[in-house]
Amino acid sequence: GAPCSALLEPCVSPNWGHHAAGAMAMWRRVTLLAAMAGVLVSSPSPTEAFLQQATTPLGCGGGHQRRGPSLIRTREPRRAREPRWTGRSSSYGLAARRSVVLSMVKLRRATAEDVPGIVALAASTFGAGDPENIEDKLFRWSVDKGFSARISGDWDDRDHCVFVATNDSENELVGLIEVSMQPQSGQTAPPFPVPAFLKRLSIRPLFPYISNLVIADKERRKGYAKRLVRACEQQARGWGYDRCYLHVDLDYPPAAALYEGMGYGVVREDPSWMKTVNGVALRYMSKALK
Repeated sequence: GAPCSALLEPCVSPNWGHHAAGAMAMWRRVTLLAAMAGVLVSSPSPTEAFLQQATTPLGCGGGHQRRGPSLIRTREPRRAREPRWTGRSSSYGLAARRSVVLSMVKLRRATAEDVPGIVALAASTFGAGDPENIEDKLFRWSVDKGFSARISGDWDDRDHCVFVATNDSENELVGLIEVSMQPQSGQTAPPFPVPAFLKRLSIRPLFPYISNLVIADKERRKGYAKRLVRACEQQARGWGYDRCYLHVDLDYPPAAALYEGMGYGVVREDPSWMKTVNGVALRYMSKALK
């Protein structure tokens, strides 16, 4: 870490340096006079070149090396070009990693064999966490009966559809979502499916309604939720509709941000006192399907 001047002291004696400095001063005067006379002198004098080489140790710049009695002029070593941040490399790397993760997950329609996994996923997310708790038992029972009826019942294919996301490496159910035809009333879908002919008796028109989006805790923020929502939107288009609806819990901002980022707008929002009455305040949202 010592400066170059300190490293030079053992190499150049004071007497030799004094005479060399005088020779350089004389050469500069000659160069100045020549320039004033219109004579172009572009190359350094042998004395100046030698002094520059002798007083510049290796590693301190100067671009000269000495090999024996001769002087060899060499190029400056190229500096490594600093990486230039374009704003795309980081996002590209994240997108590439995310695409690898998504390629390991399979989306498909749920079958009767998926019901135990659906119950376990819903209970781990919304349940009390105690299998012996009476509320947890009732919750598991309602999920089991509700989705068994949705999946195994003899329903109209244009009334509802349940999608699941499974991890191909472990065949583990990591995500769930449902899209069903519901009256455009702003009410949430009932826990048990209602026959289509009864829903058509409503004075309000039926529209695709997305509900029961659940992602396993350890698999969140990997893009599964967005992929499941898009599957429901595609199903709604297949049914011939250009708009779909959903609800989101106001106490869960990440979900609201997800839907807003996907183009959903607010239809109406529960007042804050509804959380005291119902235990939850919801935002009713819709999206025009292109």
